[in-house]
Amino acid sequence: MDSGYYVAYAGLASRMQALDVVASNLANASTSGFKAQSSFYQALSAAQGDEILSPVNQAVNLFGILGGSQVDLRSGALEPTGNDLDLAMEGAGFFPCKRMPAFATRAMAASV
Repeated sequence: MDSGYYVAYAGLASRMQALDVVASNLANASTSGFKAQSSFYQALSAAQGDEILSPVNQAVNLFGILGGSQVDLRSGALEPTGNDLDLAMEGAGFFPCKRMPAFATRAMAASV
């Protein structure tokens, strides 16, 4: 089968995954404590083992795929909420979640 189809599918799949990351960032932009993600790509070669490829095959069989995404852990802007019980954290770190000990959060809204 023509490897051009695989290259086209890999490009489509990686763009769809990157679009999912962007959609998540947009949907949660106003969520308190949300940390955005950024996508990164990596090169993939369709060559098998030590196979020597012609320049044309190298151009067709070397394509980019989504390597993954990483969470942006930089601090956001601190905004006053008017609630004396709301807490904010400046710098690195997370608040532990009491209900779910395996999780941590950057958003902290306390109540009495």
